[in-house]
Amino acid sequence: MARGATWDAALERRVGHAIGLEAKAQGSKLFRRRLRQPSSASGLGTHLGDIWEDPVILGEFGLALTQGVQNHVMACVIHFTLNSMENARFRVNVKIEEDVLHEVYLPHFRRIIEGGVTSVMSSYNSVNGEFLGQNWELLTNTLRNKWHFDGFVISDFIFRLRDAALSLKNGLDIDAPFTQQRALHLGDALVSGKLDWADVDKACLRILMKQLQWESRAEVVTPDMSVVFSKEHRDLAREVASRSMVLLKNEMVHEAPLLPLDPSQFSTVALVGRLANIANTGDKGSSQVFPPRVVTGFEGLKAALPNKEIVMNDTDSVETAREAAAQADVVICVVGYDANDEGEFVVPSLQSDPCLQSLFPPSTTVKDRETLGVMQAGSNESKLETGLEVGAGGDRTSLRLRPRDVEMIKGVSAANPKIVVVLVTAGAVVMEN
Repeated sequence: MARGATWDAALERRVGHAIGLEAKAQGSKLFRRRLRQPSSASGLGTHLGDIWEDPVILGEFGLALTQGVQNHVMACVIHFTLNSMENARFRVNVKIEEDVLHEVYLPHFRRIIEGGVTSVMSSYNSVNGEFLGQNWELLTNTLRNKWHFDGFVISDFIFRLRDAALSLKNGLDIDAPFTQQRALHLGDALVSGKLDWADVDKACLRILMKQLQWESRAEVVTPDMSVVFSKEHRDLAREVASRSMVLLKNEMVHEAPLLPLDPSQFSTVALVGRLANIANTGDKGSSQVFPPRVVTGFEGLKAALPNKEIVMNDTDSVETAREAAAQADVVICVVGYDANDEGEFVVPSLQSDPCLQSLFPPSTTVKDRETLGVMQAGSNESKLETGLEVGAGGDRTSLRLRPRDVEMIKGVSAANPKIVVVLVTAGAVVMEN
């Protein structure tokens, strides 16, 4: 999302190339690429104002990333479509007029699909009364009849449909990730005549055709594992991060703008805020990443200013932050959100919507039983074998910073006017003087 702030589609294509190269080196065949939706048709979108919400920018950046990735592996664009809230995503029905749907919420998908993406993932929500995983109007009439998409459609995980036979007839090719509703119900549907074998053959043909097409043109040589977390790719990540940052204000302090900081003008820096020294890489759900190393703000500042004294206070205490600020020449205050504030919202959804329990598959393997057991137990402290935490985050209830963050900024700035405020968030934030 931050990469949209670079306004550089060529840079995004380089990012896709690096992702595809690392994916192929590790044996992956398919990369799922999440598209940020424009603000929700229901009026409940929590990311209003993000640069990534403009459908033109979304389409161009999504296409650039797809093209870069598909130099090496297949790409899948997700979530199709109107997946614009988290907490109610398993049950919300988005009602929308046809012209608004096609002029605001679908152009970015169309751009990527017509640009040759291999696969599309359906979202959890309903649109105009039908769940996306079994929505003929969107999966067949729009994707295939109007846009001539010839790839395959894959479902989101576990809670993605309600009628197994209807989902296959209406255009969902792959049901993921477990042996689930289709395994339970398609056999009977075929016997009863509710489903025809021609529907099965159609889905199989689309899946196999794309795999065969891909294998026939894919590069023969698998990249060496040394490309993963390589210096070249770390340098690219740093370039993207620096280009993504947005300077909101640079006000005069003592008759001069505070930024850029001049190391010759200070000897002590106070680094304050609860996010100052943590590896805050975002969602701890399905978007979690596992880099071999993360450089925190504190570590980065020490590396950038090796001859300066860095006084760190990485607590939520306004009083101790004020004390540190008063003793320093310059203050850097890091505030914002982590995965507990916004992110994937699974376990609480199960607790508030018991009907979802009926959609769990019969667990046949030890790994399935462990994974599903954690989710059904509703324990946020438990982790899957992958290390993912389940149930953190959710939709934010406000577009403002945490009240404690506001107190921190006001308190520290009162103690030292030479303050740089750094915002770390995954969405829009309302800022006031």
